[in-house]
Amino acid sequence: MIARYTSLLSLLFLASCTTDIKEIKENRTDYLGKEVTIKGTVVSTVPFTKIYEVKDETGSLYVNTPNELPDKDGAYRIRGVVKEKKVGVAGLNLIDELYLEESSRD
Repeated sequence: MIARYTSLLSLLFLASCTTDIKEIKENRTDYLGKEVTIKGTVVSTVPFTKIYEVKDETGSLYVNTPNELPDKDGAYRIRGVVKEKKVGVAGLNLIDELYLEESSRD
């Protein structure tokens, strides 16, 4: 019975944890395809898209949302899957940009 409650508490703790953006960017292969939670302030939005940029004390990351764009300068907790967008010209990959595919935000 105690082990069951310990497992439940562990899951709740992990669900409430946030990951620093710097940690995601520095360890990209560990995070690609994984769900994470970040916490930060919206610093910009990309016109005519559903993409916004979030900044924490360690860096910034773009977020693609299926929802309405959040308020600029608003602080949010965002949960989503880390993905990578390859940008290139004539078949050459020039940039491998990490972003978060949002699943929830509060």
